[in-house]
Amino acid sequence: MVNGQRRSGRSLVTALLVAAMALTAPVAQAGPATSPAPQEPSPPLPEGPWPPSEVLAADPATVAAPRVGTQAATACPAAGYGVNNSAPGSGKTVALTFDDGPGASTDAILQILDSAGVAATFFNIGVNETVRPSTVRAEAARGYLLGSHSWSHPDLTTLSSSAQALEMDRTTAEQVSLVGSPPCFFRPPYGSYNSTTLALAQARNMKVFNWSVDTEDWKAAGSGSSSWVNRIISLAQAGGSQSHPVVLMHNQPGGNPATVSALPSIISYYRDHGYQFVDLNGQVADRPVTGDWDGNGTVTPGVVRGNTWYLRNSNTSGPPDMAFQYGGPTDRVVTGDWDGNGTTTPGVVRGNTWYLRNSNSSGPGLASFTYGGSTDRVVTGDWDGNGTTTVGVVRGNIWYLRNSNSSGPGLAGFGYGGPSDRVVTGDWDGSGTTTVGVVRGSNWYLRNSNSSGPGMAGFGYGGPSDRPITGDWDGNGTTTIGVDRGANWYLRSTNTSGIATTSFTFAP
Repeated sequence: MVNGQRRSGRSLVTALLVAAMALTAPVAQAGPATSPAPQEPSPPLPEGPWPPSEVLAADPATVAAPRVGTQAATACPAAGYGVNNSAPGSGKTVALTFDDGPGASTDAILQILDSAGVAATFFNIGVNETVRPSTVRAEAARGYLLGSHSWSHPDLTTLSSSAQALEMDRTTAEQVSLVGSPPCFFRPPYGSYNSTTLALAQARNMKVFNWSVDTEDWKAAGSGSSSWVNRIISLAQAGGSQSHPVVLMHNQPGGNPATVSALPSIISYYRDHGYQFVDLNGQVADRPVTGDWDGNGTVTPGVVRGNTWYLRNSNTSGPPDMAFQYGGPTDRVVTGDWDGNGTTTPGVVRGNTWYLRNSNSSGPGLASFTYGGSTDRVVTGDWDGNGTTTVGVVRGNIWYLRNSNSSGPGLAGFGYGGPSDRVVTGDWDGSGTTTVGVVRGSNWYLRNSNSSGPGMAGFGYGGPSDRPITGDWDGNGTTTIGVDRGANWYLRSTNTSGIATTSFTFAP
């Protein structure tokens, strides 16, 4: 057994085959033992179903392999020799990682990560990238870190040096063809490697990363039952005893519904325990925000990176007009006109405690108050049309809105949309009152009252992995739609399908 990675059943079969070959094969056919000695064995890290075809979206024999070149070898920084399994960064950091994609659940996972504003790393299989190229492009456009998980997911320790190299190089070539940049991180299938694997990855400037927390979510085998969801959450929480856990999850071709259902609770657990979410390169996620920062009646963009806010006063490309720090890097961010003076200012939610500030600058917030729960989705709006923004939460598909920025009960809850929809708010009809909306895939469903019932006729805008944003982009008193795609913003001046009215790049 190399590195303790393969299951005992596979080891027994291998041993029997070797013994049989030793009894029957001519001595002249036995090759010399020239493979380099393996690195000191690692702790057992069983991962993923066997055989490899279980996680492939297509038969590799039917997929046109990309032309392998050397153009990507120097595009990554030099990588050290060996295997890593700790999230980078100081303090308490956690890295969420997803193997075997892209798959049927990848878009849903991206939506959850986007909504929560957390970074993650996707270790994609080259063959699977050929089947879902648009998903790979969406991952890159959203700013997620892409790593290599080999071309066809073999146990690399059973392959020759040249075959291992081809597994790496084909995947690199495929990613370069799709997004223009190579993977600088490599995760060996099944966590199984030998010294050849490590030397080849180092020569290609790919840092090898396994994990320290295994959710074993692949064992759900497509089930979304609550027992599997709870098991995945429980195993993920084992990382709470570590300062820098790397959490292993999956987004396989057949879909991982239990992983999708468990992910919000996993994020809430680590956030509530003071962890900052990073990718394996140590980067945090940029979170888009919108608001009327200068009180001129027009809503414009902003980005929150860690706890630094970068705001711009026009819907055009260019540098931020102001930058300041507020809140902590693990807080959820909200915006609103908390004092009714016509200017949007920042706020953060820590657990279920809200901290709002009346100026776009560093400093203390208003007196804090609690509202909702730490796993609720947070929303804000002028629910009663009095000119002041107040708080709200969405639990599943039930909305609980409150007309003052203080602790206490909300208005009577009402259902709208589905629990997996992304939530948006705005004054869709220009009445002066903020009401609810949801985005399902790329379809928007907006409602002109804060109550259960049908929405306006649904319409399509943007892509399913875009981050929905809303605002009064032209200052006419009506909120309309938009999407953020990485550093690219696409705004539309009417709540209808069509092309963007305004588009620009904003990335501080």
